[in-house]
Amino acid sequence: MFELKGLAKSFRAGNKELWAVDGVDLSVGGGLTHALVGESGCGKSTLARLMVKIEEPTSGEVLFEGKNLSSLTRDELFAFRRKVQMVFQDPYGSLNPRMRVGEIIGEPLDIHKLAKGKEREERIDWLLERVGLPKEAKSRYPREFSGGQRQRVSIARALAVSPSLIVADEPLSALDVSVQAQILTLLDDLKRGENLSYLLISHDLRVVEYISDRVTVMYLGKVMENGPTARVFSSPAHPYTKALLDTVQKGGSFRIKGDTPSPIARPKGCRFAPRCPLARGRCNEEEPDLQNGDTVAARCHFPLS
Repeated sequence: MFELKGLAKSFRAGNKELWAVDGVDLSVGGGLTHALVGESGCGKSTLARLMVKIEEPTSGEVLFEGKNLSSLTRDELFAFRRKVQMVFQDPYGSLNPRMRVGEIIGEPLDIHKLAKGKEREERIDWLLERVGLPKEAKSRYPREFSGGQRQRVSIARALAVSPSLIVADEPLSALDVSVQAQILTLLDDLKRGENLSYLLISHDLRVVEYISDRVTVMYLGKVMENGPTARVFSSPAHPYTKALLDTVQKGGSFRIKGDTPSPIARPKGCRFAPRCPLARGRCNEEEPDLQNGDTVAARCHFPLS
């Protein structure tokens, strides 16, 4: 569905450049849940924003169904917007507080001219029911709902145009644990029932293990490891992936020894070398390529598996 080629994005930081995404090559297939994981600041959200054309790349290409997003015509871009929808992290800030829920969900239907009149109202009712909210919710404002209910409204809005892919940027992080489980179950149910694909951005590896088919591990703007979730979690090839998994098994958040280097002053060799317990001389001098194994690709001179 998506193919990224040498994708990079930099931002100005004073008189220097901060590279949030730095030369990413990645394929995201249809019919799957593909997760992006890594510590805060690793480039996950920027990568997703490049893929949905909220941000424009500094260099490289984003291809969707074989077409370069930078060369889409106005009509093709309009069609792309319908096929790819986004659910944001903050259900409090992503909904217009001055619009009623029915208006919020109905707006995509109006923009894409998909339904009007009775058909439009029936579609809104169906979407509310699909995400577990009563029809009466359409006459209320977002402020009248809990965080989990607002996220359900966000999901209903994304579903309104029958997309092929939903990009979910930390959709659970602002919610209580019990509500997270409900939304996670809903996303999994919708994947099967609506023939959806997901690009899921998350720092919670337990969620990723439960819902995703493939996982991409990012560090300092680069892909460190990529492969089937079950394979990566059971036998990580990159020391960084193993370090992330070890922190979760110990019941903590991502707390790996050492500080992440600045994206303004990136290490000369492997980006993880300053924090890697297995780093050798070559690691500090030569940046490794993303090496393809049997099922997993890892950016490491001395992969674990």
